[in-house]
Amino acid sequence: MMKKDKLLFANLTAKETFLEQGRIFFSILNTFSHSGYKIFLLKNDTIFNSGKYGDLTFSLQNLSVIDSKPEAPENYTFLFDYVDKQLNKLPWGKKINLKYDIYSPYWLKHPIIMPFPVHPLQEVQGSLAKLPELRNTQRQFQILFAGDSNNYKRKWVNYPQEKLSRLEIIDTIKEKLSSKLIVVDDEKSYTTTMNTQNLDKFVLIDNEQQRLDSHIWLDTLAKSNFFLCPPGIIMSMCHNLVEAMAVGCIPITNYPEWFHPNLKHGVNCIVFSDENDMLEQINSIFSMSEEEINLMKRNAIEYYESYLKKEAFIKEIEEDSNKSQTVLYFTERYVFKNNKKLNKHSILMRDTSIPAKKTGIKYQLNRLLESI
Repeated sequence: MMKKDKLLFANLTAKETFLEQGRIFFSILNTFSHSGYKIFLLKNDTIFNSGKYGDLTFSLQNLSVIDSKPEAPENYTFLFDYVDKQLNKLPWGKKINLKYDIYSPYWLKHPIIMPFPVHPLQEVQGSLAKLPELRNTQRQFQILFAGDSNNYKRKWVNYPQEKLSRLEIIDTIKEKLSSKLIVVDDEKSYTTTMNTQNLDKFVLIDNEQQRLDSHIWLDTLAKSNFFLCPPGIIMSMCHNLVEAMAVGCIPITNYPEWFHPNLKHGVNCIVFSDENDMLEQINSIFSMSEEEINLMKRNAIEYYESYLKKEAFIKEIEEDSNKSQTVLYFTERYVFKNNKKLNKHSILMRDTSIPAKKTGIKYQLNRLLESI
């Protein structure tokens, strides 16, 4: 029997979809394109003005920009971020409502939170094709941090506890762990460090002095056993944690509950809370055995393969029997505008108090208790 084409009709008009230089717009459609969907994007003025990452969307395989609805909507999955009465009433095969309110409770509903993606440049450069090779890279040092920190000082997330900002984290590392640090601040020190084994060292690449080209980013991550993953500039979620797990570099983080299922301390990541705890956890890493590290590395890769890669998300979408679904996506704008709304009832926090498995008496009991 001939395999039926997977067809997606997308009507994307919400302002939030086109922010962050088009990263959201690109990542969502790239995920469907990668999974074999033929994408028919309804034309509007906004799609052509979303920024440098949004422009990458139009080079995706099997994407066409069209002017009207398809002839046989029952054969299509309909992706939308705004309810158009005329389009929404058509008999679509499946409807996916793209939304951004990750702090909302969604009582008795089960939206799918889209896994945070790798950076668009890693996608279009074909870097993910190298993952098997990168995962087997010989590790040269124990811990790595590379990234911006100068303007990362505001605390936007205060639940379940206040998060250390990226700037606080990096300043503490520089002050308290100076004896373990190798600071990379030019091309020569980068080359030397990447080719010298220092498994008792924490490598800190100063982005102000030595910004890494995106083409060598995953190769650099793959040189380290662990990667320090502080929060982003507004929301906790950041591309670098996902990219670290993809290459088998174990994340050190203070936002494990932002992942679904939650990341687990000592299993697929190292979790810290305040400054003292962070220093304690980092120091403990230097006394870990090779066997412990290799096990956590395998667990990090398995987590990426099971929950973070594009195929895992599409599988969840396709295996959901509901003809109408809600998909939630992380955005800085939503966190910025709603930073005080995050609480134990938020869908983002559901895995911290309710079993992820949606069957059985224990799940139903926890759902009932959460509503009290």
